[in-house]
Amino acid sequence: ELSELSETVLETLHDAMHETLCPGVTDVSKACNLEVILGFDGSRDQNVFVSQKGLESKVDIILNRISQIQRISCSGNQLPTVRVSVMANTPSGPVEAFDFAEYQPELFEKFRNMRSQRPYVLTADTLKLYQNKFRQSSPDTVKVVIHFTDGADGDMADLYRASEELR
Repeated sequence: ELSELSETVLETLHDAMHETLCPGVTDVSKACNLEVILGFDGSRDQNVFVSQKGLESKVDIILNRISQIQRISCSGNQLPTVRVSVMANTPSGPVEAFDFAEYQPELFEKFRNMRSQRPYVLTADTLKLYQNKFRQSSPDTVKVVIHFTDGADGDMADLYRASEELR
């Protein structure tokens, strides 16, 4: 169910931020800069926006909650700076709704415009796309990928290697 999934994603995101930014540190303030790629794929023969009826509303909720993440224990009084990007991969190449930005509700329409592009796939190239996106961004940020999938579309060994490189 997507609602349980979104809560799990947010808890995992919080834990990842805390572990990365606060390894054993309890009272020192650090800058909290976070970049999140939200990606997705769907069945080759179906439009993911049709087959997963709740996708649009859940993505909207997730993007809003991620962008409003509160302080974590080692950030002191400083709120994290969270920049998000929404992107996916088609057999003919990447589709990006918007580049890393502090999320504003008007950006959601750019995500909705992705409905006309499909199918979206999860292959090693998808993960390499994410890796290249992060390489072009600031090195001083915590990087997070959230990818909604119905399953791999490419070779599992290639996908595994690409996921290890992305780490």
